[in-house]
Amino acid sequence: MEGFYGVEVAAGKQVSLKIPEEHALRLTQLALPANASAAISLIVSFQGKQFTIATLDPKRNVFQMSTDLVFTEPTTLTATGAGCVHVTGYVQPVGDDVDSFAGHDFDDDEEEEMVPKKKNGKPAAPAGDDEEEEDEEDEDEEVDGVHAEDEDDEEEEDDED
Repeated sequence: MEGFYGVEVAAGKQVSLKIPEEHALRLTQLALPANASAAISLIVSFQGKQFTIATLDPKRNVFQMSTDLVFTEPTTLTATGAGCVHVTGYVQPVGDDVDSFAGHDFDDDEEEEMVPKKKNGKPAAPAGDDEEEEDEEDEDEEVDGVHAEDEDDEEEEDDED
């Protein structure tokens, strides 16, 4: 089961999120229906605790809210206030790399480059850093040279008049 997920949570009602095994549910949007006239809060019950994740209020022009909440365990949503809130998102399989689904883009292959230490215990500069600094200095000189030429050109033009 993959793809779009949507549920309406009415005030005072509990909705249990059914998450298939080896899948994750990502909630991405909370919205009031078109006829909403009063504020409503959405509360998530997770691991025995309750958290308010949004309060939507048409009188304050808060009709919808984007979220990025990922659930892989059973969770319950409750709404307090008046009316209902539409909760949408999608279900996606959780592969071997759960972290990348949860927003972490770490690769085991992309480890930080180790800097060898000198005999005195201080880190040695990584190879190539000196060359980069020299290149930057050369670029600065070239830029300065261009400005100097422009100024000289302007003076020559003034002399010609």
